[in-house]
Amino acid sequence: MRRMPGGRFRRVVPSPAPVQILELPQIARLVEADELVIACGGGGIPVVPSNSDGYVGVAAVVDKDLASSLLAVGLGAEVMFLLTNVEHVYRDFGTLHAEPLRQLTVSQAKSLLADGQFPSGSMGPKITAAISFLEATPAADPKVILTSCDAVLEAASGTTGTMITRG
Repeated sequence: MRRMPGGRFRRVVPSPAPVQILELPQIARLVEADELVIACGGGGIPVVPSNSDGYVGVAAVVDKDLASSLLAVGLGAEVMFLLTNVEHVYRDFGTLHAEPLRQLTVSQAKSLLADGQFPSGSMGPKITAAISFLEATPAADPKVILTSCDAVLEAASGTTGTMITRG
């Protein structure tokens, strides 16, 4: 349990990195059929292999950003969008000196992450997922675009958002 503001308590459970999307073949078939697929919302249901029952649920939270990265790699995506409530990733977010970062390489993203620019409770998981995708995908020229839901079309055309590439 963790004490929250206002004297409330919140249950804390592990959040292991996902290792497999069990429904990947079914999702891939739907994508190939041009169906709109909603997957990995909330990260998915955490399960582990069981000798007797196939899989069994566990008390954990699956990180939705890392699950999305794993799914994008599995589907062979060349571009992954990570949507949030701001149009860009920022250096010094929440300060008077906040600076939108329009382009980053994996190396730059890792450095800023290590410097504490992307806290674990906000942009950190999205940056980690972006790095994971870019390092794992076999795509020749992959990119990750981070932006807000309202700006996704503009970000797709390159006029807003933050683009992360291998560099």
